[in-house]
Amino acid sequence: MEDLQNLQMHLKQTSIIYLTTFQHVKVHLLNQRAVAVQAVKEGELLFGDTVAVFGADPIGLLTVIAAKTAGASKIFVFDLSEERLEKAKSVGATHTFNSDKVDPVQAVYDNTENGIDVSFEVAGVGTTFQQTIDLIANGSLNVKDVVTDEIELDNIVESGFNQLVNDKSQAKILVRLNGNQK
Repeated sequence: MEDLQNLQMHLKQTSIIYLTTFQHVKVHLLNQRAVAVQAVKEGELLFGDTVAVFGADPIGLLTVIAAKTAGASKIFVFDLSEERLEKAKSVGATHTFNSDKVDPVQAVYDNTENGIDVSFEVAGVGTTFQQTIDLIANGSLNVKDVVTDEIELDNIVESGFNQLVNDKSQAKILVRLNGNQK
């Protein structure tokens, strides 16, 4: 319990941002922009990679901008709104599809030689989550390299939170709810 309190105190001390010099719109998008930039960073996007973004909400659009800035060569965006898809094109998407009219997995295969390198599911909808899973399941998107450790739930503070805060080589730590999961 003491470890968890120390972690909370550390997070509070390092999360202070002074907003007096930011413009109004930038402040409102600060959190979403941070999420998008961090997602692209965690996805280890490389120059020339092909990207899929499921959802063209503010975080999705900012993810498109971040992916383009990081050097993505093709950026696929899937959404139900034609207007949001147009906005996605205007901020850097190279391919946009209404996922109500097109199977996203098939659209990726029809427009790439090797599928996608990085996928971002930002819609928070079961269908898009499943489509992302399908891209992973067929080998188009390798996620195993992101996992840096696996721990038991009993060790979540010591081996989980503390490792993530103190060991910058940690990217994703999987937590096993019981000893049988692998």
